Amino acid sequence: MSTTTSSTGTSSTGTVTLSGFFSGMDTENILTKLKAADEIPINSLESQSATLTSETDAYHFISSSLTNLKTKLTALNDPSLYKSKTAASSTSTVATATVDDTSAVSGSYTVNITQVATNSALQSGTSTNGKITAVPSGSTTISSISGMSVSNKTFTINGATITLTGSETLDDGNSTSTSSVIGKINNSSAGVTATYDSSTGKFSLTSNTNSTIVLGSGADTSNFLTQAQLFNTGSTTVTSTVGVGRLSSTATLSSAGLSTTPTAGNFTINGVSVTYSSTDTLTSLISKINASSAGVVATYDNYTDRLTLTSSSRGAQSITVADGTSNIGTALRLTSSDSTSTIGKTTLFTVGSDSTVRTSNDDSLTEAETGIKGLTITALATGSTTLNVTPDTDKIATAINDFVSQYNSTQNLISSYTKIDTSSSSTSSDVTAGLLAGASTVSFLPSDLRSVFNVVVSTNSSVKMLSDLGIDTNSSDNTVTSVDSTKLKNALTNHLQDVVDLFTTYGKGIVSKLGDKIDSYNSSLNGSITLREQNITQQQKTLADQIKQMQARVDSEIERMRSAFATMESAYNQSSSTLTSLQNLKTSSN
Repeated sequence: MSTTTSSTGTSSTGTVTLSGFFSGMDTENILTKLKAADEIPINSLESQSATLTSETDAYHFISSSLTNLKTKLTALNDPSLYKSKTAASSTSTVATATVDDTSAVSGSYTVNITQVATNSALQSGTSTNGKITAVPSGSTTISSISGMSVSNKTFTINGATITLTGSETLDDGNSTSTSSVIGKINNSSAGVTATYDSSTGKFSLTSNTNSTIVLGSGADTSNFLTQAQLFNTGSTTVTSTVGVGRLSSTATLSSAGLSTTPTAGNFTINGVSVTYSSTDTLTSLISKINASSAGVVATYDNYTDRLTLTSSSRGAQSITVADGTSNIGTALRLTSSDSTSTIGKTTLFTVGSDSTVRTSNDDSLTEAETGIKGLTITALATGSTTLNVTPDTDKIATAINDFVSQYNSTQNLISSYTKIDTSSSSTSSDVTAGLLAGASTVSFLPSDLRSVFNVVVSTNSSVKMLSDLGIDTNSSDNTVTSVDSTKLKNALTNHLQDVVDLFTTYGKGIVSKLGDKIDSYNSSLNGSITLREQNITQQQKTLADQIKQMQARVDSEIERMRSAFATMESAYNQSSSTLTSLQNLKTSSN
């Protein structure tokens, strides 16, 4: 503890310190060295405690690795692992299948699909103009039409460039006008006569010279031809496939351009109520429909300007829409007499040699529909396929490889703590020992784990021991060199029950034998590693108590000596003052 001393050897806080002010002795430095000497045994104990902490960490890591190895063993002891099956389709483009491990029976099953279920759909009305957006009149300014990118841009007809400013109307009825799109086309050098039908929103172009009309060029900057749905046909006349005008997906539906202005409220799809508010856009309304439980997916086709409701699942089912407090169904022309309803198809198929045509409402053919236990078939296309149900040997192989991988990881970890490396040269010889080298707790652990490779479950079995699966230990250490995948695959395919017995036979199998070895080290009750960790914990507690007591004695002794030195300094100061007084008295008497 550092303090400030006064000339009297006492700090302003009253704590005695030493500076050797009167005696000239560096008493504080003396005490520091004495304390350091007294604390040497304490430092030794602290070093022992730190070593024990490192040992505890090492045992903890080994214990965790053993736990992971036991987990891999437990997976190999699970009966469901060996009951798992897989279904392979000879023509996966026709059908695939999933298997219920508990009820499926290995075998080959042929399915012939003659019709695949389709989705039902309801499309908005297809009257004269085939659109749900209001048809723009001839006096409509072209820049006000949703989706039109026309301002100060150009398009080309027969090599003639027509420039639009955006202020033009569609058709002002004056064939010589340059303030309408129709007028600009007719007064250009394109050599065509253009007309606009305000009842359908369609444009028509007719060649004045009976020549093929060529539309567009690479230099065009306007999307007019695309939006007007005018495309090259290789003929002397061209007419829009769909009229101009599309719903805006970002504007509220009341101002998005619908022929019928919608009112806020609710409407139903398949009897499920969906609420439309005045702030809804086409995008938000579609989101509401798709998020509902109506069982449909709504989409808007910007090309045809039609809304489509498609059933979420396949099969023959109707889609119904009815207005409630809102007329949005009418506005979207989903309830009109000219809306198009398509009822989905069912799946038709036969199984094996039975010519009976069976039916499924959707594309998922269940056990009840096929008569094949534990198999669910997904129909993808018409055609025939054979489904081969076999044990899922890949899944079993993965579990075995996971066990081997963890076994190697555990052995390598143990080796890193217990090995002794000796390196020598002409000038030196060094030995590096692992933290637990020579520790009796784990000295036999590597060989105990390796002993499982000598386990023979049955001499009458085709798979007697792990080496029959292509699993052998390394000649130079305790790890597995590699797994012979060909040998393992053969055993799993042709001798599966023998593999099951090798791992799971109670008391004799790999799981029991290796599990018992692991428990002898890792059991929470009496495992040797567990007991060693408990012993270390007690040692550390004892060391901590010893360190605390020894430190208290050292601190007390140092304080006692500091007090003694302070007393000495005080006495020295007093004697020095007396001597000075006597000398002064003698001098004055002379």
